Amino acid sequence: MNSTFLFFMYAIMTILSLVKDIINSIITELEKNNVSKIIIINGHGGNIRPIKRIIEHSNICFLQWFELIGNKYFENEHKSHAGSEELSLLAAIKSEYVDEEKIENRDPSKMNIVWKELQPEERKTEYYTENGVYCYADKYSKELGQRILADVVDIMVEKINIFLNA
Repeated sequence: MNSTFLFFMYAIMTILSLVKDIINSIITELEKNNVSKIIIINGHGGNIRPIKRIIEHSNICFLQWFELIGNKYFENEHKSHAGSEELSLLAAIKSEYVDEEKIENRDPSKMNIVWKELQPEERKTEYYTENGVYCYADKYSKELGQRILADVVDIMVEKINIFLNA
């Protein structure tokens, strides 16, 4: 799937055809049991494009929190892996998971890359800090994370209601 994560400790990689078979098998079994609509919520990203190609069914609603809020709270480099947006949300969910002593920024301009122009699969492991930050993490806050979480839940409920009533 996405080889970007291959060099992270404990990351595993599998072939797309296996993931496709698993997802299609689950969909088939749900349909056999008269499940007419399926909602998939992706909470972290990673292999988004291949999964979207696999689940192109009219009876599947695929939601991702980071797409639902767009750039409402942060833009560009702060929306990165373990960046200000993700850390804010994580702090709101369980603040003990955010260790302020380990938060650091990785300035893309100092790496001679243009972050906005990179596709996710081009974001190489060496671009991340030792603690997983890709770009900027210094504007996170628990309070902001609580606002992001509330917005995400509201938008998801709205999207799910539209999907279920269609």
